Formats: sequence, structure tokens, C-alpha cells
Amino acid sequence: MTICIATDGFPPQVGGIATFNKHLVSLLTDAGHKVIVLYMAYDSEENDQIITEGLLTKVILRKTYQQHYKQWQGYFRPGGYDAANWIAIGMAMRQWLLSNNNQFNIDVIEASDYGGCGIFLCDASLPPVIITGHGSLVQLSRYNYSNNDDSYRVVCKLEELSFIQADAVIAHSQVNKLDLEKLFKRHIESATIPWINKDTGDNNPADKNKLLVIGGLQPAKGVYTMAEAMQLLSIKQPGVVLEWIGGDTWLAPGQQKVSLYLEKKYPSVWQQNFIWKNEQPHGTTQNDLLSASLVIIPSAFETFSYVALEAAACKKAIVITDKTGASGLFTHGKDAWIVPADDPAALAEAILHLISNPELCKQLGENAYQMVQHELTKEKIISERMAVYSRAIQSQKQKEKGLHPGLSFLNNYRTPARKYYYCIRRFLKKLTGKS
Repeated sequence: MTICIATDGFPPQVGGIATFNKHLVSLLTDAGHKVIVLYMAYDSEENDQIITEGLLTKVILRKTYQQHYKQWQGYFRPGGYDAANWIAIGMAMRQWLLSNNNQFNIDVIEASDYGGCGIFLCDASLPPVIITGHGSLVQLSRYNYSNNDDSYRVVCKLEELSFIQADAVIAHSQVNKLDLEKLFKRHIESATIPWINKDTGDNNPADKNKLLVIGGLQPAKGVYTMAEAMQLLSIKQPGVVLEWIGGDTWLAPGQQKVSLYLEKKYPSVWQQNFIWKNEQPHGTTQNDLLSASLVIIPSAFETFSYVALEAAACKKAIVITDKTGASGLFTHGKDAWIVPADDPAALAEAILHLISNPELCKQLGENAYQMVQHELTKEKIISERMAVYSRAIQSQKQKEKGLHPGLSFLNNYRTPARKYYYCIRRFLKKLTGKS
């Protein structure tokens, strides 16, 4: 089978989607399938590039993406969720697939849900489309601050159309499956998360009081709950230090940086008991993971969490909330410590209990390692995914040729009046030095 993965995240990019695609590509090609990864390069206007490495073909859209972005960026206010970016991604992917689908004999397209690019690919001229439920904007905006402007509304609409019109939608946790079915009133397929097991060997933590969180600095990741828990711990156990590794975001109230918001709201612990380290090279993060005594996943909501699997591979004790999708893999008290989401007191209590019981931590880590080795096998992951692909191909919806009729709403935003308004706005901001 030939599978096209249409995405906004692939190595050398970092983050959960890039990690997901790295594992999925390796599993599919190892099983003998041809894979085409279709993704953007935002830092250049050079020509698009095609790189073939065995069964993998990487299609990097640079010039095509920039052309579409320039066509749309003038119609929206800069910043925020940048609807022009997501429209350009969808249009660039569509353009390439319409021109190259027959040459590459693509059987199925698996598209990330972020930004709604899938709806641009729902065309009778193209193969069936499967949406991967990584976490839509409408899901995450319940926890992250979201400015309800034109860009936000456009991106939410594109994602909604993608989920409803796709030939199949995949979720990798019961938490996400139930949430998506409630939101979009359709059946959601379940599949085991793509993962390649690895043995990192035995390790001893360098500091029994070192806590670690890995992930973007955003409310949906539970950053406020974590900060409040650290305030409680700074009184009960002053020597405990949390390190949070992950990039900053503009998702705090008022669309300000989360780091600045935390500095103002939690001055007694910020960069003292709660150390934010920002993004860093993968190797450095891996060393931090190996030296941690506890890996904490405090998410208010997360469709899965690769950090849980990385920690399990390192035989680390894991504290995880019940609203994190990956928690469904674990059993409380056996291979992880599961706490209620949005409960700083429960989180602080769990941390105190575990750092006071090193033998329990060791056993949790050993059991987590064994669970992942047993439950996330290559054979299981591939067979489940191929079954979803096959069902999507057999039951492909009747599609009209051309752009989906639902996308006609975009015409309301592409007007001369809007372009003139935002052009003048940008000019005045530049004139006043606010750009």
C-alpha cells in the first residue's frame, strides 16, 4: 500500500506531531509500505523538494506554500492562529496531490487535524482521507486562552469540516475518542498509538527530588495546576524542584506569553521551585529525563502524550492526570500514579508520597516499561492501522470533484475591503513602531 501522510509536523521539527509521524513512518516502511510525507518548510521560498530514501519519499513544500500564503495573508490580522497559514497549508497540499497522485499511485491519505487541512483533500479526484485526531483547536481552546477573532473562527470551521467529511477519523485514546464523537457526532476509529519500543538501559536518578515536565508551556498541558502544586510543595518540601522543558506560547489570558503570566501570578516559585528551561536539543532533554526521579504529566486535557511512553521506556515513575489520553494505558498504583486533572492538592500529595517512597517509584518504573513493551507491539500497531485504511478505502464517501462546497465560506473573507483594512492597519503599526 502507498500512504501519504499530510502533516504540519515532521523531523527535524520537534513536538508531539513530529514524534508521531516519525514513529508511524518507521513502522509503515518497516512493514514494506511506501510512504509519502507531505509537509511544509516555512523558512525559505526556494523550490519545493522531493527526497526519496528507500520506501520513504519526503515532499517539502516551500515555494508552493509561500505562494498560497501570500495570496491569503492580507485578509487576516497577523498573529494568533493565523488562518492564512492553515489555508495555505491545505491549498499547497491539495495542489501537489492533484498533480502527483496518479504518478505515485497513492491509496490513502492520513492528514493531521490541526488547522483543518483535510477538508482541502476531500475530492473525488483524490484517495480517501483519514484524519488523525491529535487535538483540534476547538478542543484545546477550552483550556488555552483563545482570541475569538476571524482567524480563530475560520480555523475551527476548517477543522469541523475535516472531521465531518473525512472518510475516517482515528483517535489513540478513549479520552479523545469520546470527546471527538461528542463534538462531531460521528463514529471515531480507535487505534494504538504508533510507537517503536526501545531499551534505554537501567539508570539511577541523579537527584531524588528532581521533578520533570516535558511539553509546551500552555494551560491545556496543566501549567497552572503544576505551578499551584509547586507552591504547596515549596512549603511542605522546600528542596523539591520542578524543571519544565518546552517552548513558550501566547495562550495566557489576554493573549500574552504564558511565561510572563506565570512570573506575575506565581512569583514565590517561578524560576525557583518551578524552573522553566524553554526548548532545548533532544539529547539534552533525554539526559534530563534520565536524571529525573519523577516524570509528571499534569495536563488539563491531552489527546495522548508521548512523554508518558518516553518516560516508561526509561523506567521512570510517572504521575499522570486522568484527562491525559495516555493514562488509559496505565493502572493506578501498578505502573503509574493517576491523579485527577485540575487538582493541585492531589498532584502535590501524589508527588510527596512518591518521593518519600523510592522503592515504589522504582517498581512503578519497571512495571511501566514492561507494560509498554507488551502492549505496544509493531504487529498490533500496524494491523490496527491497516484495518482502518482498508475500511476507509472500501467505504469511501461520494465526493464531488473540486473544492468541497463547504469551503465556499472562505469567499466571505477574501474581499477587497478586508485587504485594504489590514493593509492600512499594518502600515499604521509600522509607522508608530508597534509592528
